[in-house]
Amino acid sequence: MGGAFLGLWLNKVAPQNFSWPIALILGGVVVGGIIAWGWIEREGPDQKGGKR
Repeated sequence: MGGAFLGLWLNKVAPQNFSWPIALILGGVVVGGIIAWGWIEREGPDQKGGKR
């Protein structure tokens, strides 16, 4: 949510041909996906298929 509000401010301060809020929201989704992927890898079953 912070990225959306930052994007609204950036649209006023530094207008571009693209929408800052959408760009920052998509960036947040990508970063969140990477963090979730790492978390699942760390907390998931080990390489031998056993339970932790």
